[in-house]
Amino acid sequence: MPKGNKDDGISLDETLANLTLVLKKKQQALEEREIAIEKATVMLNRERSEVFGDKSDSDVLHLNIGGDRLAVLRRTLTSVEGSMLASRFSGR
Repeated sequence: MPKGNKDDGISLDETLANLTLVLKKKQQALEEREIAIEKATVMLNRERSEVFGDKSDSDVLHLNIGGDRLAVLRRTLTSVEGSMLASRFSGR
């Protein structure tokens, strides 16, 4: 690779090395942010599960309806799309 002359101040090789260093630092910062986002996502999902429970169709929900305690599958309550029960228990 040709080197810049002394009037250029910084040679092409030095400029390329500096840019490579900057890119590596930025890549490392992005990777650290990605790890932080992944950790935050795991924590959010764990919290959501604790607050709202697991939202799978096979969940057994224990309901108190007028003093009567019933156990029902979530998929039973959400089987009619657009219904009040489906919107209440689908987790959306």
